[in-house]
Amino acid sequence: MSDLKAEQIVHFLFHSIKGRLIVGVLAIHALLMTLVVADAVFRQRDFMRDQISGEGQSLAVAMAVNAPSWIISNDVAALGELVASLKSARNVSLAAILDEDGRVRAASDPALFNLVLNDAASRQLLDSVRTATGPYQFWHDGMVDTLSPVVSGGKRVGYARVILDTGPVQTELDAAVHKGIAYIILAIAAGGVIAWLLVHGMVWRLERLSKAADEIAAGNLDISPGEASGRDEVARLTHDFNQMVTALRADRVARNDAETALFAEKERALVTLHSIGDGVITTDTDGVVDYLNPVAEAMTGWSSGEARGQPLRLIFNIENEITRQQVENPVEKAIAGDCVVGLANHTVLISRDGREVNIEDSAAPIRDRAGRIIGAVLVFHDVSERHRLTVQLSYQASHDALTGL
Repeated sequence: MSDLKAEQIVHFLFHSIKGRLIVGVLAIHALLMTLVVADAVFRQRDFMRDQISGEGQSLAVAMAVNAPSWIISNDVAALGELVASLKSARNVSLAAILDEDGRVRAASDPALFNLVLNDAASRQLLDSVRTATGPYQFWHDGMVDTLSPVVSGGKRVGYARVILDTGPVQTELDAAVHKGIAYIILAIAAGGVIAWLLVHGMVWRLERLSKAADEIAAGNLDISPGEASGRDEVARLTHDFNQMVTALRADRVARNDAETALFAEKERALVTLHSIGDGVITTDTDGVVDYLNPVAEAMTGWSSGEARGQPLRLIFNIENEITRQQVENPVEKAIAGDCVVGLANHTVLISRDGREVNIEDSAAPIRDRAGRIIGAVLVFHDVSERHRLTVQLSYQASHDALTGL
């Protein structure tokens, strides 16, 4: 069941117009929102870093400006008060005044008093600031470390050091990132709903057209995809579809009328053939029997149903009465010669039960509307009585009625 649902979801997302449009809109929307939020977060990060960096420099420079006389006089108490004034400053992790040798003369952490700071960060700061003209600053271990020279009479007499903790700033940045992610998710969700509504409104009409097309393919021309609303491409397609359905309905009516007329014409032709006094047989171009009228059935001994699909020579077996040789099939001659063909005299039809009937007949090609030969019709009638009278008259004319000689 889960595999079936997964397959249905994959089919909807990647193999349907609705799914692909929604996925495309969501992807573009997500990309744009990510770029906007990322740009806003990066700008805020740079702003906050510049702000805390400037704050560190300002505090270090402020201490350096106020400390020269107290460093020269070695007034540790005054230096301590100067350092203590920074305790209320935001994010201050350490504030210290160092002499020219790097020894701590006052610090916000009393444990550092009179110590020479020899850690890597302190050495890098001192080495860098001794060759610089202003305060030096670098970031390490989540801190922004600033060292500003204390100058008196153009001579460097010490250093003011301020270390600010960037943790609160990082916390604010993390909060901004989390808000940005939340905004992205919310925007994607809202964009997905809007995309679904827009795509559904368009694809629903296409699905309606597709179902209508399936109904029409099944032969139901009474279906309608509805009125074309709007002026977009789908509305124009719906309008054209409705016109096509209307044309198909009109064509169906005309075809039904034509079929009715053709059926009526065929019925009249069958009635005529059934009523005619001559035998009638119709065949295709290969001489295969298609129809026998009742007279032909009586004379040949074959019913129309039995004879249909049989070769004409089997049904219409004719011989010369005198030579007893089989007579050439008149239908074959009529089709081959594209003309009306009659039988020679002394032709007898041998029926299915062996009876012999003297006949006269003619065969002619049958043509379609384009003039192409599509078969042949054979018309024949019984002349046995006339033949008998002819033979009798011929005998009487050549013999004496009294003597028989």
